[in-house]
Amino acid sequence: SVGRRRVHCVVKVPSCDKSSDISRIFEVESSLLKKVSGHRSIVPPPTIHILNFANHFLQLFFSHLPEHQQPPLTELFFSGTCSEAYIFPLFGVTMATKIKTGLTPERAVRYAYQLADTMYYLQQRGVIHQTLLPENIQVTSNDKVMVCNFETAIQTDPATCTLLVSHSLIAPSNRMGLSPEVLNTFNRRDAEIVDYSTQYPWNFGTLSVIMATGLHPLRNYPGRYLNEGKVKYRSHNYQNLPDINKYPSLFCRLVKRSLSCDPVRRPTLFQITSIMKKDSRTLTMMSSNGRGKTSVGARQSVHRRDSAREHSEVERSREQGYRGEGKRMGGRGGEGGVRE
Repeated sequence: SVGRRRVHCVVKVPSCDKSSDISRIFEVESSLLKKVSGHRSIVPPPTIHILNFANHFLQLFFSHLPEHQQPPLTELFFSGTCSEAYIFPLFGVTMATKIKTGLTPERAVRYAYQLADTMYYLQQRGVIHQTLLPENIQVTSNDKVMVCNFETAIQTDPATCTLLVSHSLIAPSNRMGLSPEVLNTFNRRDAEIVDYSTQYPWNFGTLSVIMATGLHPLRNYPGRYLNEGKVKYRSHNYQNLPDINKYPSLFCRLVKRSLSCDPVRRPTLFQITSIMKKDSRTLTMMSSNGRGKTSVGARQSVHRRDSAREHSEVERSREQGYRGEGKRMGGRGGEGGVRE
């Protein structure tokens, strides 16, 4: 349960593949990476593999820290491991302390993936932490990352994207989630306009969109704010918001599923986004009921099946057209002529 009470609960996140061949994931072609004009670059250099993904993720996550406390990007790497999201108790060393004392590449590897995995888990359940800071992230002696302090967390309905908690003043949120700084502005009576170009939503879905397109999904969104502390809020340019119910959630499921595939058959991020652009039906079939596969062979078989179905439909319509012409030409004689 998520609410204002202090609850002792352990949320287990499914474990993922721990193969050393993880660098095959998330290879992004340089054509997908673009710089946003007028904003600071939010993408790493052109060709990205899994190591750069962790660099980018932790850079976004710890961007609010003072510059002297931010870990150097050269020490941030990526790996697969199992993570657990703890709703209290608080024990272990905070992530902020780990950063100050220095992160070794091996430990940064574990931390990056566990944080991303936990964020994905919370997103699928519509939970917005609101205070997901390094101070609220604990690291045990065996390098297990625990997300703590859900006292101020809110929960949304993943189906309708509306709030399930009524005591909060924030506007109905979306499945992508907003950063705690943005959420806190909604709770202040003198709320200010939020600049979404600098407020990164701390959510796996938003991060995936950034990695896929190189563009922040809310880059042209001027922000939402409360009017004189009332529950009503103003908003502008709704058309600039991404279709979060279709694109990011589906993309996250495919990315998550690709982590559990055999390393040799894992699709790259470029392949996933290419399919999303070309054939949304294939993605729907792949992700329906959790039975789909994201391997290249599975996608090729789907395309072969679709092309065979289209070919049979064309042949059937052509045959029906021939039969219709035969009937107009004289019944059996026409049909016999067509068969010959």
